[in-house]
Amino acid sequence: MSVDKKLAGAVAFHNSIAGKWDGHYQAQTFRSRLNFLRSALSVADLHGRQWLDAGCGSGALSRWLAESGAEVIGVDAAPTMVQCAAELAVATPATRGIRFEIANVNSLPFPDAEFDGVVCSSVLEYVSAPHKLVDELSRVLRPGGILVISVPNAWSVERMLLRESFRVTGLIGSARPGYMRYSRHQFSAREFVHLLSSHGFVTEQTAVVGSKVPGWLGSRRAVGRLLMFRACKAKG
Repeated sequence: MSVDKKLAGAVAFHNSIAGKWDGHYQAQTFRSRLNFLRSALSVADLHGRQWLDAGCGSGALSRWLAESGAEVIGVDAAPTMVQCAAELAVATPATRGIRFEIANVNSLPFPDAEFDGVVCSSVLEYVSAPHKLVDELSRVLRPGGILVISVPNAWSVERMLLRESFRVTGLIGSARPGYMRYSRHQFSAREFVHLLSSHGFVTEQTAVVGSKVPGWLGSRRAVGRLLMFRACKAKG
């Protein structure tokens, strides 16, 4: 399996932290991703439907989709993440049927129009060409299919502070947080809605998530680290 050079570093980094990854969902910044799925997807969107978790990590979102009635395939380029996802999924009957595979999200091993829905959480920031990944996700979605996707928020003060922390800690030792070395892209909501539109998607819901700061302390647009979108692939 080939992986572009920019993505390769991110894959190695996530392999190194795979055993700790699922624990992140105990924190509000990660739980907010699940909360968005709960608000954005209905029983009709999920029950008996074919869903892909593209860049599944340790499978937390895959497991939620399966528990909600979807038939799920999870793929990730990090082999250790896929192994962790498979081990966690066998713990309960509702998630044992999830199929996990090692795969490059830029070139998915599935036919055109294979899925009713795709989740792609915190992946676009690492790839070399986000527009090409959106095109690939569109390819595997059926007309009328649902895309739930997240990208870093370009307006986020928290993200700006994290980037500055990475720069300063890099000058005095080991740069932290480590993922900032590989996080290449960020978007405003308007920019990403335009990108989705250019690939045949109609944005139906947008949210700013992933903040440690209560929303009442400032503009939510400038607080949350992530933007999340529910979009529908045009039928024709």
